This record gives sequence, structure tokens and C-alpha cells, in this order.
Amino acid sequence: MTSTTDALKEVLDNVPISDLEKLKKQQSYYQRLIKNGTARKQVYNLKPVSAI
Repeated sequence: MTSTTDALKEVLDNVPISDLEKLKKQQSYYQRLIKNGTARKQVYNLKPVSAI
């Protein structure tokens, strides 16, 4: 079973990034939100029933 992080890395490796500068700006903005405590990682409890 692959994790979400592994799947995301695989997608990013296979799909070319169209606007690298925009991606860098988005990542720096997200890092600022994490540092301020606005953005927090959330744990999701995924059950087979939730996909229905």
C-alpha cells in the first residue's frame, strides 16, 4: 500500500511543472502559514464507507 506522500511524489516526478515560479511562491506562502500556526496538518480517518 502506497502512502499519499509517495503517490504525490510519483505524480510530481511524472508531470512537468508548467509554472515553477508560481509553485515556489505557493510553497513559501504555505510555509509562512505553517510558521504562524494558521495551517496545521490534519489527520484524516479514512474508512471504506467514507468513499461512498
